[in-house]
Amino acid sequence: MTGTLTKTILMRQPGHIMLPSARELAALKFLDGLRTQLREVREPDRALRTTLRDAREFFHATQACITSLPPGRSEAGVVVALPKGSSWDLEVLTRFIRHQHPPVQPHMLIGPVRRRGGAWGALAVIRRDAPYDREDGRVLVRASTALSDAIHQIDRDRIRDVRDRIERKIMEQIHPKDLFYQILDGLRSLTHYDHSSALFIREDGEAALRLVAEQIAWTKAKSQKINLRLPVNHDAATLLQSGRVYGFDRRVTGDWHAWDGQPAVALARLLDYNDPAGADAHTTAEGSMLCAPLVTPDGLIGVLKIAARHPGQ
Repeated sequence: MTGTLTKTILMRQPGHIMLPSARELAALKFLDGLRTQLREVREPDRALRTTLRDAREFFHATQACITSLPPGRSEAGVVVALPKGSSWDLEVLTRFIRHQHPPVQPHMLIGPVRRRGGAWGALAVIRRDAPYDREDGRVLVRASTALSDAIHQIDRDRIRDVRDRIERKIMEQIHPKDLFYQILDGLRSLTHYDHSSALFIREDGEAALRLVAEQIAWTKAKSQKINLRLPVNHDAATLLQSGRVYGFDRRVTGDWHAWDGQPAVALARLLDYNDPAGADAHTTAEGSMLCAPLVTPDGLIGVLKIAARHPGQ
């Protein structure tokens, strides 16, 4: 038994030490063992499967699943389930992920799974032969929290690995075009954008951004817009020179809205070169956009942009 677990199970009372019940001890061993396993995991999918397997065993569940609610989707989907192919009330799980507090039957437990700072999904177990109680619910929530913490650490490690890879490429002095696509590859592995990413460079003496690299996620077609030039007006230049990262969602009306409510729509309009009115085999509209200006002490040198197909992503 680890030192952490030993300290946890000794609950001090005035004048004596009270040991936990067998049920409490079993829960502590389960959570301690789960955290130990998750510390060794390096892939989010494996963390999900490890947690699901252990939770199903501990709670004597007939079935167990982890669901997620991707941005832009109206209903959650099953990511992994035991047994495979088991049926679930996805309306209840969707409402739970959205913090709508749906009624949950006594034979079912649900715990929140967070990722990238927000609600991402849910861990659920069902036991047909006996109902669960409030203490069972607390233990499941602690298990789902351990899973969220593990995925958060995995994501952080992947960000560091991508940055290290890009820095090594810079030190190797590879061709600029290769470096551009190394950066876009890294962004995709970190953000899983489903529309596109692009790198614009501002060349000396020019009041325009030139598209030098673009990766399209929604189709296998190559970019048709390399060397596209976007004129930078005064409003957009002021926003870019600040060096801030800006996020935008497209409204139902088709116009853009800045995430923080700042008057930065001029930048979104500048970078919205995929016209939804003219969508064809090589073009589809973005639903959300993230823009990172590349600024040095000498001024603006370029812009990184990633885009998703649905608002809210």
